[in-house]
Amino acid sequence: MRNRFYQLAMIAFLLMGGTQSVSAQGFLDKIGKAIEKGTKKLEKVNKKLEEVNKDLNELNPNKKVKEKRQKTSSNENNVNDDEDDDWSIESKLKGHPSNVFRYMVSHSEDVKKDFIQNYCEFKTTSSTKTITVDRLKDIQLGYFHDGRAFVNTPANGMLCIDTKGNIVKRWTRNDELTVIRTGGADYPKFDSGRFIILEKAEKYKYYGTAVIYDTNFNVIKRIPQVSSVTNYEDGVAIICKYTGKLPNTYEDAYIDINGNEIFQNLSRMANSSNSRLQSTDLRPLRDGLAAYAVKKGLLGASVWGFRDAKGNPITQPIYSQVQDFSNGMAAVLVEQDGQSKWGFIDTKGNMVIEPKYTKQPSQFDNCGLAMVCNKDGLCSFINKKGEIVSKTYEKITPFNNGRAIYTEYLTQGGEQEDNSYFSTYSGLTYLIDSNFNIVATLGRYLLNTSGYVDNGMHYFHKGSDINSNYSFERYSNYSIGTSFVNGQIYLNLDDISTGLLSKNGDVIIGGLTGFYSEGIAPVNHSHELNRSELYAGYVNEKGEWIIQFKENDF
Repeated sequence: MRNRFYQLAMIAFLLMGGTQSVSAQGFLDKIGKAIEKGTKKLEKVNKKLEEVNKDLNELNPNKKVKEKRQKTSSNENNVNDDEDDDWSIESKLKGHPSNVFRYMVSHSEDVKKDFIQNYCEFKTTSSTKTITVDRLKDIQLGYFHDGRAFVNTPANGMLCIDTKGNIVKRWTRNDELTVIRTGGADYPKFDSGRFIILEKAEKYKYYGTAVIYDTNFNVIKRIPQVSSVTNYEDGVAIICKYTGKLPNTYEDAYIDINGNEIFQNLSRMANSSNSRLQSTDLRPLRDGLAAYAVKKGLLGASVWGFRDAKGNPITQPIYSQVQDFSNGMAAVLVEQDGQSKWGFIDTKGNMVIEPKYTKQPSQFDNCGLAMVCNKDGLCSFINKKGEIVSKTYEKITPFNNGRAIYTEYLTQGGEQEDNSYFSTYSGLTYLIDSNFNIVATLGRYLLNTSGYVDNGMHYFHKGSDINSNYSFERYSNYSIGTSFVNGQIYLNLDDISTGLLSKNGDVIIGGLTGFYSEGIAPVNHSHELNRSELYAGYVNEKGEWIIQFKENDF
């Protein structure tokens, strides 16, 4: 560059004639100074270009992820030793990196601790109601319905509380013990302002008295000679009553919220086979229709049809199994030529998607998609015309409120010395929208879906043996995976129990024991051995304690 300037200077000098009064040495000194000044400017320009190129490289997302991964691996030991280039995490990170991403891929206790503190520590406010009990360990919390929830305390009996923490009804151990029986039911609950309790009669009697209460536990009606009851579902319950007649000693009957028998036509069909219905045979209204069951025989399975809210049959009981209606469609299992196939009917009972699915499909979400799986377990999605509109997935949940979760696997395998085949799986789990676009990356995640049907049918008995099982059947014990409840997505994560997921893929509140019902969720971490670390109660969606149970110090 310097030589080039000297050449230009000499040409200029010759063009000027070289005979001016200015000495050649002075002219060359001026040229030299100009060259030095220009060289410094060029060096500054080159330095600026280097800085710009560095900034452009920093904007490369793959480079940033890779450097962050290397830093995390060296400083915090967050990544497995087997996480090498073939796993290629930076190339598989798509959409919004969820706040559970670092938690999922991390093995650092500090990272887990920070996550738990941010999303699992609940605030006590001036509105928090405290209920003191003699023993906090093993307390069991029910869900809120009609502003009421049942709480079973080990030392203080059964409580019914309202959303402000007021005790509406209390059964103590000095009274006849009230217990919850798990007869295929989800949990005890009020519905349509009513609740049924079964008071057992004297010994050697197989029936008692069904008592219907309102939400303040005022008695609405007492029905004698009843052997079993279901909870109310959309204002309807099933009772099994003793008739004293042979051979039909017991008969099922539908009752309304005042204890009057209704749906006599359905009751006759149910009792014609001399077989009692089960608590799970009462189904909720969905899209204005509810499934009803009729027994095939004394020990036979149920067959299903659909009724409206007034008990009028819309379809005859001809299906082996049915799903509840969702988005105007219901999946039904049809027996044809000795084979069982699933299809879909509309609210008029018309078969709109022919029975052709061996595996049970999912319900149609409000986005108009249902998941179907082939015999190999690969899943895809169909629209309401039965047309496949997606690729196949190896592990994916159904859509719920326009969101689904799937794991993208990288499979490697080979033959072992004993001729058996081994395979390894590595990949990331993603949240996708109804257009099958990736919304967020959740991280390494064991995807284990668990369906949830809110049938809400628990037996609630009074005067049973003290050694009976009186625990709630809660949903805190499902394996690591996902659950869909009331249009919300929950992740069950190590160390923080259940976490509520946003539509953006972030856990917005964790540390729950169950799910939100009426805007309130149970929190029960009373399994610790240290009494000072026990806490249980209910929180709102802001993470504030609404009701908190405390153990008596004495």
